[in-house]
Amino acid sequence: MTEQQKQELEKGKNQNSSLQQEPDENKRTHSDKELMLFLFKYVRNHSLLLIGLILTFAFYLVFVILTPVIYRELANQIEQNRSGTTFNFFLLSIILYIIFGFATYLTKMTQFMLIEVLNTRFVRDLRIDVFSKLLENKLEFFTSHESGDLTSRVVNDTEELREYATLTAFLIIRVIKVIIILAVLLYYAAILTSIISLLYPVIFFILFLLGKYERRVSREWRDNFGKVNQKFSEQIKSIHVAKAFNREEENINQFKNLNELTFQAAVKRGLGIFIVWPVVDLFRNLVFLIIIMLGLWLTQHGLPIATLILFLFLLNDYYYPVVDFALDYTKVQALFSNLDRIITLIDDETLKEDVTTGLQYPITGELEFDNVSFAYKDEKYVLKNISFQVLKGEKLAIVGHTGAGKTTIAALILGLYQPQQGKVLIDGIELTKYNLPFYRKQVALVAQNILLFQGTIKENLLIAKPHASDEEIWKALETVQAKEFVEKLPGKLQYKVKEGGKNLSKGQRQMISFARAILKKPKILVLDEATAAVDLYTETKIQQAID
Repeated sequence: MTEQQKQELEKGKNQNSSLQQEPDENKRTHSDKELMLFLFKYVRNHSLLLIGLILTFAFYLVFVILTPVIYRELANQIEQNRSGTTFNFFLLSIILYIIFGFATYLTKMTQFMLIEVLNTRFVRDLRIDVFSKLLENKLEFFTSHESGDLTSRVVNDTEELREYATLTAFLIIRVIKVIIILAVLLYYAAILTSIISLLYPVIFFILFLLGKYERRVSREWRDNFGKVNQKFSEQIKSIHVAKAFNREEENINQFKNLNELTFQAAVKRGLGIFIVWPVVDLFRNLVFLIIIMLGLWLTQHGLPIATLILFLFLLNDYYYPVVDFALDYTKVQALFSNLDRIITLIDDETLKEDVTTGLQYPITGELEFDNVSFAYKDEKYVLKNISFQVLKGEKLAIVGHTGAGKTTIAALILGLYQPQQGKVLIDGIELTKYNLPFYRKQVALVAQNILLFQGTIKENLLIAKPHASDEEIWKALETVQAKEFVEKLPGKLQYKVKEGGKNLSKGQRQMISFARAILKKPKILVLDEATAAVDLYTETKIQQAID
């Protein structure tokens, strides 16, 4: 790495340090109870799966406990050396062990199947819900958030919540399992069980600290990973600018620096993840050694050898649930941190559009701006005291220098923003009193920045009128002088448009966008430099067709 790259990397660290730090749990905007209630509705929708999971675990627990108990009885029989019964009991024990072993395998396999189905359905429902609620936000929400960050929250954060449903069930199940096994062990050897149990708080505390560290570095890694996605998307979309200004090397260096930060965070995350199980195994071996040494000493003072065998058989089923409980509790807290970010993102009511109330009736198209002032931020007004009126059938042309507010006026007409002062009136009624989705069905926009979606040309046009016939589509294309070039495309209306319409020229994209607006037959047509990419002849034809 060059000295310049090191300096840029250090600069990037300083700029992003506030985002990389794990926020204090006390600063979370939602409590554990609120987050659990939020997620409960998703788990409740799949209650049968959850009940099935708990039942299979209950059967599994019965088999797990009965198996070592049978071995203990076998050991007692051998120790007491009862002639004539030892072989029969031994044979019966083997048969029961095989049966229980097979039953344990079946219940565990069923558990894994139910877990996968439950988790997949849970994430599916949550992700769809999060995406739907994001789309309910006002336009200003999307202009104030990076697309890479939104992608990370909708895709990555919801994916990490995949484990929540089963983690919640397992936290309860493992507590029950530990209590039952602890009761069995206390029944057979209270002193040995009590001594071993004294080590568990220490183990729990150490694992809790490790889990907290792992959560912090995982959050740092996610933040950096989101920045990598954002930078990649940005540089691919602007590749023509990079090549035109010969900035490939600078872009590569920026991408390298972001990936270096992500690499460093990933190393710390990997350390946090992989250090846990060596520590778990170390303590498990320590507990095993203590049981052997203490158990052998106690057998010399009256403890049956069969009970020591029982302890050794149940060690993993007593030790690992406690370990899993500690780790799962930390995981749940980490998942709650992700969920808190998601809810904070989607539940800001001040950014929601009201799509359920308001007037729903056909407009005639009369438009009026009454002393309108608007600012995107603070009081830096883009528009100040703007007033004009456009009657039905009239046209209004707004001319101004770049940044004068022409596009802002178009956005206000569509109701994408609300003015800080003044009113936008449609047919003499303030726009805020209309039902926005119903109103927008009667308004069309042809923007200067044309966006076509992946899919066919027909699918892009049907966005304006989902049930339009092919005849209507061809008529709209003919109106805007686009029929001729569409007919020459392979597949015609079924021609596949690539992302953003990159396999079409800018002029062709603009004509399709125009056709999309015409197909809608709007009462108000807003043209924001809509013919900037077409030639003068085509522009004249389009204007004649609109007239």
